[in-house]
Order: sequence, then C-alpha cells, then structure tokens
Amino acid sequence: MSSLRPSLSPPAVSSQHHLASTSRDTSSSCDDTASKPESTMPSLSRQDAEAQVRSWGFPTVYTWTDGPNAHYPPHKHGGLTTHLILSGEFTVCYPEDEPRKKETFGPGARIDVPAGKVHEVWMGKEGCTYVIGE
Repeated sequence: MSSLRPSLSPPAVSSQHHLASTSRDTSSSCDDTASKPESTMPSLSRQDAEAQVRSWGFPTVYTWTDGPNAHYPPHKHGGLTTHLILSGEFTVCYPEDEPRKKETFGPGARIDVPAGKVHEVWMGKEGCTYVIGE
C-alpha cells in the first residue's frame, strides 16, 4: 500500500481511493502512449480550487494527495467524479475503450470520469495532489 495522505480528512467516500499501490503496473491493458501534461489554467490555491470544483455542482469536495508512482487498478464509481490537478502528474486510461491509450495531465487540468466508467490511474514520479468532486 502507498502512503496516501489526504490533505483534509475527507468525508465518507468510496474506498477506491484507498486501493492505490506505489508499484507501476506493467500488466495494464492500456497502451503506454501518455501525452505530455499541459496546464490549462493558472495555478490555484487549494481553497480556490475547492471553491471552483464546488461551483461546478459537486456536493462533496476535498483535496487528496497520492505518493510517487501510486496506482489505482481498473475500477469505477457510482457517480460522476472530477479531478482538478494542483501539482504533479495524473495519468488515466479507460481499458474498455478503443483505442486504449493513457493520457497524462498536469496542474490546472480537469479530468471528469462518468458514472460507471471503468478507469485506471497512475500518479507521476513526484506524486500528485488534486481536488476531487463527487
């Protein structure tokens, strides 16, 4: 298990965030064609980022930090989730899609995952801090 450190005490959330490991999974069903992360908005403070995610209509919002090279195996959530990257890199793949490619995002990027969509996630070598909206 990785040394996950929530930046806040998150409210009751899906246990999926507790399933990360720090080893890179080389058996992924996704192509290793990650793109270079690009910032899509100016750097935000944690408070401003959480306020931004709330403004998008998410009732449950918290900041989460994963350690270097954390990995979440394929999983899905019951509702729409969003991830607003504050620092580090966040790579996601949708193994049931064709083509199955990995996409990497950096600070300022917003990643929405639809309800019930199977996805797999890796954090960069420096870890990743992001705001989650559920």
